[in-house]
Amino acid sequence: MKAVVLDFGGPVLLTPFERLRALERSLGVPERTFDWRGPFDPAADPRWRAMQAGELSERAYWAGRAAEVAAVSGEAGVPAMMARLFDGPEDELVRPQARALVAEAKAAGLETAVLTNDLYDFHAQAWIDRMRVLAEVGCVVDTSRHGTRKPEPAAYRLVLDRLGVAADQAVFVDDQPANAAGAGAAGMAPVWFDVTRPDDSYQQVRQAIGLGGATGGNP
Repeated sequence: MKAVVLDFGGPVLLTPFERLRALERSLGVPERTFDWRGPFDPAADPRWRAMQAGELSERAYWAGRAAEVAAVSGEAGVPAMMARLFDGPEDELVRPQARALVAEAKAAGLETAVLTNDLYDFHAQAWIDRMRVLAEVGCVVDTSRHGTRKPEPAAYRLVLDRLGVAADQAVFVDDQPANAAGAGAAGMAPVWFDVTRPDDSYQQVRQAIGLGGATGGNP
């Protein structure tokens, strides 16, 4: 393998589900005011199940959750919700396993990248600029700026062209099964990232790119 490509939200950035208590504290509302848990409790989140079944888009899912938050905060839109969810030091927001994996992959001579659908739609430029982890990877490709989206084949070609590697020489990591499957269809080696088991997921990534040993950090 010559490259590892990571989705941003989930594999690198903690999920909104893991930041719900911080959101509630920022709004001064009781704990479990927001109790959607997505992959951490699919049985209790019918909208998440609908998204996984292809009956609801990911953007529609988050737009619905943002409307719930706006009803409490008075701040409309997904970016406003994300600003509250991810307001904190970078080390509290980014998985240490991701940073360790990127550093070791680069030391081993592999290309590294982030391929995301919604970075600039979900987050403010000032927030993006302060995320050091984005500067640590070789390149960042946001498909929303190129008229395509994962799992469309063109989305994966964008990052492969930027890295200058063939599809069969790249591992792609995403927490959405459809996006991982799309990478496989595009010829990449896909790894589905289970956000409920980040250490195990990063061990799978390390094996896929030919690195041994244990992952860094704790879930």
